[in-house]
Amino acid sequence: MSAVLLDDVILSEDETAALIDESACQLREARYRGVGPPFAQIGRSVCYLRSSVLRWREQHARMTLSELLRRKQRRRRRCKHGHTRNGKNSPTYESWSAMRLRCQNPNHVGWKRYGGRGIKVCSRWQSFVNFLADMGKRPRGKTIHRLDNDKHYEPGNCVWATAEEQAAAKRKAVAQ
Repeated sequence: MSAVLLDDVILSEDETAALIDESACQLREARYRGVGPPFAQIGRSVCYLRSSVLRWREQHARMTLSELLRRKQRRRRRCKHGHTRNGKNSPTYESWSAMRLRCQNPNHVGWKRYGGRGIKVCSRWQSFVNFLADMGKRPRGKTIHRLDNDKHYEPGNCVWATAEEQAAAKRKAVAQ
């Protein structure tokens, strides 16, 4: 353990709630939802380090815990496609987003091999909902693959494939 941790004061849930001017009930709800100050759980007891709570309070000085909870719920509601869990995008959404970036953003590292070559994402797939309807959920261990490397990302030219399948397709194209 570090020297800072040994010198720090350990607070109970009630002491922490009083320090941040919230009720213990609101503090428990915030901890459960992942928006409250950092804590440690020792057995069934929850405790907080005074320095961490003070740092957290400083960072969130203008917001109450209930405001932080509302903000987090609003963020969740804004996600219309339903492909997030605990604030992280699904693998399907990540594939769709990466596909669009490499074809549409000249600053993307893969732009030269995609958008720079004229490879585009069809207009239907500009919407994640349409992409999901056409391609389905991305299977574990697979990524998006264009059957014809010179055609665009569009229905009929794309499948989910493993790295081995994609490498085999690349070798066939080079051999021809």
